[in-house]
Amino acid sequence: MNQLLTITDLSAATGLEESLIRFYESEYSSRLPEKIVRGDGLFFRPEAAAALRDIHARYGSGDVSSAPERGYGRVIAVSSGKGGVGKSNLALNLAIEFQRAGH
Repeated sequence: MNQLLTITDLSAATGLEESLIRFYESEYSSRLPEKIVRGDGLFFRPEAAAALRDIHARYGSGDVSSAPERGYGRVIAVSSGKGGVGKSNLALNLAIEFQRAGH
């Protein structure tokens, strides 16, 4: 069997940050080989490196076919440490304008 890779190994092999690998895992899971659980560790097959490089190349190119597979919306967080600064008003106005724009 081929040597299995940890996320640290995969990061070194691809040059991608671990957080970006996790993002690609969640957005493009069907394009990645299945992970392997051994003991208390989660491992990647060696072919995951090539798949991640391909996903990264497409994601950065603006290729429409590389859009995330799920159809859920983006999250925009509006926050402030103070009260009464207009967070709810801003969030509501953003929601209205996004709806008007067809998003």
